[in-house]
This record gives sequence, structure tokens and C-alpha cells, in this order.
Amino acid sequence: MSIRRFSEDNRLRPFLTSHFDVQSYINTVIKDGSSEDHYQTIADCTEEVNEEIKSYIAQHKESLMSGMQDVAALATKYQALHAMSAKLQRAVGKMKKDALESYDLVETRTSELERMHSTSTSLRLLRQFVHLKSQLDHHLQNNSRDSKDADPRQLSSIAKIVSDLEALLSHPVLSDVTLVSSQSQVIRNYGQQLRGIAQERLLIALKERGQATVAACLQIFFNLNSLPEILLVAIDSTVTQTSQLSSHCLDMEVLVGAYPELAPVGTSLAQSQKVGPTPKKESQTALATSLSLSLSQLRSTLRDLSHQWASQVYDQALQILSLQRVMVKKEDPATHKRFQDILQTTTGASPLLTSCQLLDLFWERLSVSLQELCTEEMRNYSLAGARVYPSLRRA
Repeated sequence: MSIRRFSEDNRLRPFLTSHFDVQSYINTVIKDGSSEDHYQTIADCTEEVNEEIKSYIAQHKESLMSGMQDVAALATKYQALHAMSAKLQRAVGKMKKDALESYDLVETRTSELERMHSTSTSLRLLRQFVHLKSQLDHHLQNNSRDSKDADPRQLSSIAKIVSDLEALLSHPVLSDVTLVSSQSQVIRNYGQQLRGIAQERLLIALKERGQATVAACLQIFFNLNSLPEILLVAIDSTVTQTSQLSSHCLDMEVLVGAYPELAPVGTSLAQSQKVGPTPKKESQTALATSLSLSLSQLRSTLRDLSHQWASQVYDQALQILSLQRVMVKKEDPATHKRFQDILQTTTGASPLLTSCQLLDLFWERLSVSLQELCTEEMRNYSLAGARVYPSLRRA
């Protein structure tokens, strides 16, 4: 019987199926009481299968041996591949180790270079600080006299040094250096003092309309990086001074005291001008002449008052106009940057300031200030304000 026939044998077919259950088979054989018969049948079948296998091996020995040789060749190749794979793994491991060592070395060198760069930067900034501080001390020693009397051109060079020192003080690298921190408050105080002196000199120069001094003072604030701020301060100071002069010049209380007929109705001054009985013709004529002279004198007073006020406002406006002319023409001698261009880069400022229309900005702020003043005066002296207003317009 051939090996193919075993699969068709009814005795062996149940054992060859994939659903064969050994435990169920044993339980069935024991229950039937035919275990000896089944054992003998299985033994006979096993012996027949072994004999058939031996016969098949004897008949196909050469083909089977050739297959074994192929398996041996494959096993040899597999061993060679395994050796090569192990060698490759060792090579990859070595390359990985070398790469990690190189990476660690590069990382170490990078950290060292970073520390060297940081140290170099700190030393460079510290050297700049020491150099600038020595320059500042040298300037202060050569100009030991009062800074208020110093030449603005000398103050501009000092302002550049102070500005650079303030920039270095705000640098985080130098914040923990004792040499820098010990001098920081002194430098900042001197910077504030220098700004105050330059601002005072600028306002005086504007009143005197000295364009050379104004240009020198503006150069100081350019070096201090405070050019837009000082322009606003100068304009606001001029506006405040103009408002104070207007308040003093247009003092309605003094005017009403001199001319009681301008007092509001219902006040004691207005009531004092009323007469009890009707005067006679001669008295009426004298009163009319007196009122005519009083009215003529009032008009003359209002005219002089208006011209005086207009002259003061005009003088203040000329100061801002002089400031505007200097701003348009002035440029930094070192960088050749025009001051007018610096204003154009100012963020968050008024368009009139960025376009260097300082006179328009002065009129804009002055109108707001005078509006508040006129509102207060008209509230208290409406009649006097109504008489003064036409004269002011003509002036």
C-alpha cells in the first residue's frame, strides 16, 4: 500500500482529520469496551506505515539525498549570512558609537564656544563701559564749572557718552557686574540732570530765538534718544506759558472793575450804576457825555488789550516756528541723519509731530487750552466776554 493510499484507509481516516479529538476517541473506545481491538488496529497500521516509509526511502534515496545536500548548502549559506549579519551589526554598533562620541565631542565644543562667546561679549561690553566711563570722567574734570554755564556743544558730546552708558546699563549681561552696578545710579542721576539742564537751555533759547543754541540743545536730546519727547515738552511749555499770559492779559475781573457797566446783570457793580429818580435835561446831557467818553475809552482799552494779547501769542508762535525751522534743517554731524527723518520713525505720536508740523501742533494744543480758559471766563463774565471777543478777532 502506497503512502497516498493511507489517507483513503477507513481505519486511519478519523485520525487524519483536523477535528480529531484524542480525549473523545479514548472515552468512546473505553465505553464500547473495544480498546484491545482498536490498539491492535492502530499498531498494525503503524507498522504498515513504517514499512511503507522505509520502502519509499529506499526507492527514492538519491532524490532525498540530493535534497539533503541542498538543505546543507542552504544551511552553509545561512551560517555565512548569519556571520556577515553579526559582522554588519558590530560595524553598525561601532559606527553608532563613533557617531555618538563625535556628537558628544561637538556638543562639548559647542558649549565651550558658547561660554567663550558669552565671556568675550561680557568683556567687550565691560571694556566699552570702562572706556565710556573714563571719557565721561575726563569731560567732567575738564568742565568742572557749573554745567548750566557749559557750552551746549560740549554737552552734546557728553550726552552721547551718557546715552551709550545708559544702553550698557540696561544690558542683562552687565547687570550682575559689581563695577557696573556701583556706578549705575550715578550715571542715571547725571543723565537726568543733563536732560534738565538741556531742557532749560532749550526753553531759554526759544524765548531768545537763538537758533544756534536751539540746534545745539536739540543735538543733545538727539544723542540722548529723546528728540520727540523734548519737542512735545517744548510745545506744551510754550502752550502753558501762552495760556498763563492770556489769562493775565484777558483778566475779566480787572476789566469789569475798571468798567462796571460790563458787569453781569444782578451783580453789585451793575446795580451801582442804576439811578433812582429821572434826571433833568442838563443832568441827562452830562450823563450822555460821560457815557460817550466812557464808551470811547472802553473801546480804546479793549483795542489795546487785544493787540497786547495778539502780540504775546504771536511771540510764542514765533518761538515754535523757529524750533520747526531748526528741526527741518538740522542733521546729525556724525551719522548725517536728518532730525526731520527721525520724527517720521516715531511710533504712536501725533501725525503733526511725525510730519514735523510743529507750528500746527502748537496751534492745535493752544486752541484746546484757550477754549478751557474762555469757557471759564464766559461763564463768569458773559457780557465782558461778548464785548472783548470782536476786538480779539480783529487783533
